[in-house]
Amino acid sequence: YSASVVRAIVTCAVLYLCRLSGLKTDPLENLSIAAVIVLLLYPTLLFGVGAQLSFGACLGILLLARPLERGMGKIVFGVSDFVRHQIFHVPMPLPVDIFRRNASPAPIARQWTEKILAFLSFSLAAQIGTAPVLYMAFGYFSVTSIALNCIFVPIVSVCFAPLLAVTALALILPQAVGAILLYPVGVVSSALLLPFHVLRFSAGIVQSISLTAPAMIAYYSAVAVASDKINLPKWQ
Repeated sequence: YSASVVRAIVTCAVLYLCRLSGLKTDPLENLSIAAVIVLLLYPTLLFGVGAQLSFGACLGILLLARPLERGMGKIVFGVSDFVRHQIFHVPMPLPVDIFRRNASPAPIARQWTEKILAFLSFSLAAQIGTAPVLYMAFGYFSVTSIALNCIFVPIVSVCFAPLLAVTALALILPQAVGAILLYPVGVVSSALLLPFHVLRFSAGIVQSISLTAPAMIAYYSAVAVASDKINLPKWQ
């Protein structure tokens, strides 16, 4: 299997084993254990772009998704409350009520807004986690990839479950029947990849940046500090 598949299998296995044994689990610990196991099985994957992108995306999500979601939530809901107060004279909520369900705007609108912000924060965090690897491997970074994630990730997520079910069924049934069932799977997969082969997304490419090893260390150190995984003492 590819590095991303092995990483996902090992991470899920560690998660379920910890739950079955009653041990507390931490996603960052699970990712670290998966990285150790994958590198013990396939040491050369340390230098593979696929493995670096897979673990980089997961690392970015684990470190930055929640802080980004909270930060964007404060901005969006803060601006919304301010506008409602200035235009419609709705009382401003207390600062502690910013992330409560009963705070303005209406609960349904707020729930959908929170879901959208969560999706955007996960996508942006993954892009931040993989940006240096992409630039070192290909010599450029595409800004439009952030927008493309918002379009294609939901589509792929919707198609993934039925395609996986059809593929599993095709493996159980006789070969001739399986081949017939797998044909629409190939058609849908090709259709999902077609826009990337037909359209050009060179408008948002960032190039001509000097990215050295110390710069990458400083970059990921800044990402770690910006996360909520490091407890820094507060100034008294």
